[in-house]
Amino acid sequence: MYSMEWKYYAPVENRKYRGSRRYVPKLIEEKITEFISHFKYIFSDINNKTIRINLINMGDCSDVFNGIAQYFIHAIGKTPDVDQLMKFQLHIYSDGRKANVFENIKEYSRLKAYLTAAKLSFANGVAMNSLEGVLSKNIEYANDEDVKKNDSLAAAMNKLHQFQVFENNPNQTKPLFDILHGVVVAGCGEACEIAEDEYKENSRKLKSLKGTLEQLLNDSGADYHYNGEQNCCIDSTVNICFKGVMSEALMLSSKQYCSVSNGSACTSKSYSPSYVLEAMGIPVEDIESSVRISWEPETNKTEFIDNVSKMIEIAKSLAV
Repeated sequence: MYSMEWKYYAPVENRKYRGSRRYVPKLIEEKITEFISHFKYIFSDINNKTIRINLINMGDCSDVFNGIAQYFIHAIGKTPDVDQLMKFQLHIYSDGRKANVFENIKEYSRLKAYLTAAKLSFANGVAMNSLEGVLSKNIEYANDEDVKKNDSLAAAMNKLHQFQVFENNPNQTKPLFDILHGVVVAGCGEACEIAEDEYKENSRKLKSLKGTLEQLLNDSGADYHYNGEQNCCIDSTVNICFKGVMSEALMLSSKQYCSVSNGSACTSKSYSPSYVLEAMGIPVEDIESSVRISWEPETNKTEFIDNVSKMIEIAKSLAV
């Protein structure tokens, strides 16, 4: 039904995917929609309506194709003008010449037969055009059988892979065809080169500040514990439970020294307890005593120590 690696992108147990034979296509459609919404200024404000995608070792690409088709099925209801719909340019790379469903675009009757078999079509009366007509007009694809000469893509994938293995071996790289699968925005090789250097240096700074925070907490004698397994957490944020301390009181009492939150990052403007901690199964009394602290690579270490120390002392004074 779907490849196991897709579980890294979204949990198949999620209610909206559960039991679905179109788990991956739904995920593809959702990510395309999110991408377009997030970068609206690119696609709407400057009228650039083309998304370029590289598919690497994705088999026959049917899941991706069906996801794009589902995107058009839902988009046509909001944008009946075919010329205003998004366009997709795809490059398909693999370690051998394999047939893929995007080849159906070259032959109208074959494309129509595939869509019929997959039960993909516009609802009656929604559009003047057929789905096969829209796909033929709005999707371009190319196979690159000489991908090993594509230095830009190879560099991009190697750098992206280095980000994943940096914690264990910062010098490790991975040949393009050893990558199990991948979807990557085209032309990001040079950007990844720059990002790699910044990533390593920023990671070092963030880890140093996190270590400083832990030392301050341990030396303070405060009754605290972390929420979440720290080996699996990012180095720029911690969520801490101060036993017997109301998080809202701590936030208000320490705001002159540092800004902390008792909610999740996406609801930071609210004083409501974190729904993420609730989903993690953290007891209510611990959630009500928890705050989230974040920092950045450019945070001044001296100021960090001074302000966090004051916040910890306030937390100790509020404990009941």
